Amino acid sequence: MRRRGGTNMVAFIPPQVTNGMQTDHFEISVEARARAINVRRLRF
Repeated sequence: MRRRGGTNMVAFIPPQVTNGMQTDHFEISVEARARAINVRRLRF
């Protein structure tokens, strides 16, 4: 999935990932009836 600003995101199954880097945390919600995917960057 690519956000409007050009940021790529991916969801994965943790045991299958062997090498990666975590940079940001996001909350993703999907509204099927509105055909919308809402993404919010979380601050830690």
